[in-house]
Amino acid sequence: MSFQVDDRSEKVVIKVIDKESNEVIRQIPSEEVVALRERVEHLRGMLFNQKV
Repeated sequence: MSFQVDDRSEKVVIKVIDKESNEVIRQIPSEEVVALRERVEHLRGMLFNQKV
């Protein structure tokens, strides 16, 4: 098991890794969720950075 801080989101990502193959068996949150979070943050920034 590996605990890492994602460079882009600065959130903790937990990975379960197969010791023999070094393959990631499971990641929490999943890569899809990490990517979705990034897109939401980007869109939120666009929405709230516009001048009124």
